[in-house]
Amino acid sequence: MLSRGLLASATKSIVIEQQYIRGTQPEVVKLLEAIRGARSRNRKLEIRIVLARPLPGSRFEKEAAAIRELGPHFGLGLGTHVRILNPRYFVHCDNKLIIVDTEKVLRSSQNWSDSALVKNREAGLLITYPALARYFSDVFEFDWSSGLRILAAPKPQLFGPKAFAAGGMVRLNWGDYADV
Repeated sequence: MLSRGLLASATKSIVIEQQYIRGTQPEVVKLLEAIRGARSRNRKLEIRIVLARPLPGSRFEKEAAAIRELGPHFGLGLGTHVRILNPRYFVHCDNKLIIVDTEKVLRSSQNWSDSALVKNREAGLLITYPALARYFSDVFEFDWSSGLRILAAPKPQLFGPKAFAAGGMVRLNWGDYADV
């Protein structure tokens, strides 16, 4: 569904909101290379990406490393081109949004992983309608401006085996359990 041609067609800007980007997986690399190619043709091309903060736990470091690797491999540095969705406002990023040149909007269910790109059944709409693109651009701008420029290690996990062993109260984050 997600087309490298859409990304390669950008002349002014590419903005992306995703839960994550698996930048070492072959099909995802093709998408990132399409962005790099568009940028090599136009050095003034604006590229900004908002990703959800990796969830605490055993996968955190792997996910954080994948975000950091976007810089050296694709020129998409954390803080400059990539920001982390501010967990003060949102825990997950189900937006799955790409806006090209503030004219085309791809709104979909598709994550940036090889499974999502070639194995899953995903749904999305590509709409060329500048008024809608401006609406979603405003949504993106809030997430970008409030986004985190660094990826700090998570606080100790409060809801886990160690918390139960200690007894007493266990703090929960409502955002992890609310119906979204």
